[in-house]
Amino acid sequence: MSQQTSGNAGGPTNPFGAGRRAVLAAAAGTAALGAALTGVGAPPAAAGARTPDRDRPATAQLPSRELRALLREIDRDRIEATVRKLASFGTRHTLSGQDDPKRGIGAARDWILAELKRYATGSGGRMTVELQSYIQEPVRSGVARYHRARVDPCRPGR
Repeated sequence: MSQQTSGNAGGPTNPFGAGRRAVLAAAAGTAALGAALTGVGAPPAAAGARTPDRDRPATAQLPSRELRALLREIDRDRIEATVRKLASFGTRHTLSGQDDPKRGIGAARDWILAELKRYATGSGGRMTVELQSYIQEPVRSGVARYHRARVDPCRPGR
């Protein structure tokens, strides 16, 4: 498969349009999260290390059976598909298009909202999702006002 080069530093990009840097950053974040949850690659507790809230040495603990079962349910292909989908929107810049259904932060926001609503539907009422938005007025002259929004998944009673 041939590699394409991007205009920034001549680095390769993947065929799905996401820059190499974005894909690597997402992969590193996913790997760090997985390592934090599983303890894989974590250094052993330093001799005599103290926990911030207790006056006793920190000790390594194996994940519980329930946690190991949950970790086995993580699907690497699904994580990769999600990262690729988010990268396909092309930019995360807050001033990018809010109304374009295929590109920019608005398109990514709408996709995340739809995904979370799908999860909420399957939660049996334990989760709700709403879009919170407002118009950001300029804070200095020469800056246009723009629409800001965020997707907020909520678990009632939390």
